[in-house]
Amino acid sequence: MTNEVNKIISVGFVKPPILGHKKRGIGIFGQNLMQALSKSKNIRIEEITVDDNKNQFDIIHYPYFDPFFLTLPFKSPVPTVVTIHDLIPLRLKKYYPAGIKGKIKWEIQKRVIRTASHICTDSFSSKEDIKKYLAICDERISVVYGGVDEVYYLPISQKIMDETAKKYNIIEKFILYVGDINYNKNIPGLLTAFSQIIQKENIDLILVGPAFTQKTVELDEIKQKIKDLSLGEKVKLVNYVSNMELRSLYKLASLYVQSSFAEGFGLSVLEAMASGCPVVSSRETSLKEICADVVVPINPYDETNISEGIIKALKDETLRNKNIQKGIAQAKKFTWEDAALKTEEIYLRVLAQYEKQE
Repeated sequence: MTNEVNKIISVGFVKPPILGHKKRGIGIFGQNLMQALSKSKNIRIEEITVDDNKNQFDIIHYPYFDPFFLTLPFKSPVPTVVTIHDLIPLRLKKYYPAGIKGKIKWEIQKRVIRTASHICTDSFSSKEDIKKYLAICDERISVVYGGVDEVYYLPISQKIMDETAKKYNIIEKFILYVGDINYNKNIPGLLTAFSQIIQKENIDLILVGPAFTQKTVELDEIKQKIKDLSLGEKVKLVNYVSNMELRSLYKLASLYVQSSFAEGFGLSVLEAMASGCPVVSSRETSLKEICADVVVPINPYDETNISEGIIKALKDETLRNKNIQKGIAQAKKFTWEDAALKTEEIYLRVLAQYEKQE
């Protein structure tokens, strides 16, 4: 069949059905992986929707999973691979209430995911969570790390950086965070730590991501926190930025901070490293895997420790320069080419097992 050397694997790569998934890291992950897979001479890959005919493909890849939404079909005419990026809503269930409907859907999702031919995930931390919460055996789960786009290693002209600084009214030095505002991101803890930092340092904090301008309860709480801490114009909330602007912000920042309680991967951390931006990060869950020893480590449950780690990264020039160089080398270990190669190997294994069962 398709796993023979002279045959091409036909893959249906399913678009995330949930709008939010398309705009967040899940969507970016899927697009980059599909693009890398399309370069293989052994694969013919086509992006499809959940409603498209799947009989024409050798394998279907669902590059997403949500525990509280019905994101997978009950049956598939061909073998399936599912990527579960993380199960943070289950790990931190107190802060991610599912509701009655969500609990019912979770029971359905648990049963459906166990019918998948194979599961991919972004980190060994997430793999352990999958084994724990879904009771799926080790050999049916493969870790496929994401990659860093090569553009983050490239230099940017001073003109472009100046234009970015002008557009976002950047005058002072600043600390950068890029991402969402979910509980696991610990934005309130970062704000408390920042309130301590500005007692000693003249520096701003820039928080980047669509969630920082959308009308949500979480954003209202963050804005109230900023007000309560009298941070005023020291904190800038920035919506979506272009890739060029994001690259500029990484280059312009004094450091990048990730004070998360939990992550499935940590793409922004690697992008910062690749850009030559020193990183201060917690080492919880997957962050321990990708950060290695190239960041200033912080305890996300201790705001004073966060502030001390940031100040250390700002003041210790020897450490900063060392971590910048080590960070670039660390980021280069994560490529989309490697992710595509490993995914292709998984497809071949899945198809070989499927043939044996026929």
